[in-house]
Amino acid sequence: MDQRHDLSAEKHAEPGGYGQCGQYVPDDHRQQDQHERHGEHDRLLPRWVCARRSRVPRHRPACRMRSAMKSAMRTIVRPIARLADTFLRDDGASTLIETAFVAPVLIAITLGGVEAGAMYARQTELQQVASNAMEIILTSAPKTEQEGAATIAQVKQYAAATSGLQVVSGSTPAVGQIAVYKRYRCGNNSQRQAEYGCSNTSQSISTFVVVFMRENYSPVWRNFGIGEDLEFNVKRTVQIG
Repeated sequence: MDQRHDLSAEKHAEPGGYGQCGQYVPDDHRQQDQHERHGEHDRLLPRWVCARRSRVPRHRPACRMRSAMKSAMRTIVRPIARLADTFLRDDGASTLIETAFVAPVLIAITLGGVEAGAMYARQTELQQVASNAMEIILTSAPKTEQEGAATIAQVKQYAAATSGLQVVSGSTPAVGQIAVYKRYRCGNNSQRQAEYGCSNTSQSISTFVVVFMRENYSPVWRNFGIGEDLEFNVKRTVQIG
């Protein structure tokens, strides 16, 4: 009887099989590694043969919480990752994003260049009108008051037609107006006066014709509330007597 029991125990304890209480006896290191990875097989002896074994729950509350958090993170991150991957892989989307950043800068530079050119052109135009008016006065070379009045009328007509400004009488034109008037100087005085004649009759009287133009220029960025209007003041003086 004892020999049978010993033989049975040896049979169950031989390498590669199951021993008493269902323990697995590997025959080499390879099976030992597989046993450690996969655990014991379900092929066990009856429970009354084996000793009492403690059973540990396979899933603990902390593990369940970590698993739920990982699942929630995957739910949030995956759509964002897919969207980013779509933009990175799509050349058209990359070009669209680059254009969205670069386009406003290019538009501002273009508008600034165009407006600067327009302002310079208008200023140059007014200066050219004033220079041509001076040439008309010098060419006419009026000697009398009647000739001077005729020359001033001719200059006013030319300046109004060329510059597009409104001609006014007097010496203080408003914005968008042009004035052509006379001034006088007694002797070597630095100041000019509006009336003909000097308090010292021994002093000589010099006669001048003044062309004064005022113009406003409103850049396009004023429509967006940026900056202010620019005012051009062009004044030229020529001596005629």
